[in-house]
Amino acid sequence: LYRYPKRIRRVVIFDFDVHHGNGTEEIFEYDDDVLFISIHAYGEDFYPVSGLESEARNIVNVPLSIGFKSNEFHNACDQVFRRIEHHKPDLIFLSAGMDAREDDTIMRDSVDENETNASKTRSFSNGKVSWGMPTCNCQGSAGLTVFDYLSMSFRIAELAHRFCQGRVVSVLEGGYGKKGLSDCSVAHLEGLAQGNLHAAACAEWPWTSSTSSSSSSSPPHGKSPEPSPSQATGERADIVASASASAAAG
Repeated sequence: LYRYPKRIRRVVIFDFDVHHGNGTEEIFEYDDDVLFISIHAYGEDFYPVSGLESEARNIVNVPLSIGFKSNEFHNACDQVFRRIEHHKPDLIFLSAGMDAREDDTIMRDSVDENETNASKTRSFSNGKVSWGMPTCNCQGSAGLTVFDYLSMSFRIAELAHRFCQGRVVSVLEGGYGKKGLSDCSVAHLEGLAQGNLHAAACAEWPWTSSTSSSSSSSPPHGKSPEPSPSQATGERADIVASASASAAAG
């Protein structure tokens, strides 16, 4: 932001880690050039027990019930994307947490089940370093699939192409099962790539109804006419399905 003040002024930070992005919210609260959005699980015993409505107009928290599924997530994304469109960002930054996956192994693979959550130690060559972890029953906190990450990422790439010349920075956050984390990460990148390609292809259509000639049914330069909304929707679904199959095969 400081290096390119004329090119990048308005930023969106979209955090879809299963935990609320409380630290990022605290940093950017009341900064109207930065829109911070967090979709996360919320519950009385779910860390960090924050992420309800904020007084700051640049903070959009979308808390979902523990164990939320695909439909709830995509409904929340619809709300998020409308806010992104309104903000008109020059850059979209993603806090890409994959720990809302349905079979994520958070608190199972990363922590010895025989230890309590309140106090743990991990051995290093120079002795034992103690580290605390808040009491948190995170297992089964959400139920997203690889396809959910792919389709959401696809839509983000489309928005980035519309508003900020495709500028997206994605930083990996949560995700605690090696296989699930790798599958979701591939799907996320596949969605961003396919969404950008789709948006670029749509931008190549040379005419609109207001500029086309009523006396000719042939598009200029030998290109096909712009697809109808239903055709465009079908094509996007085909692309997403193809990318999903590719991610699963990989």
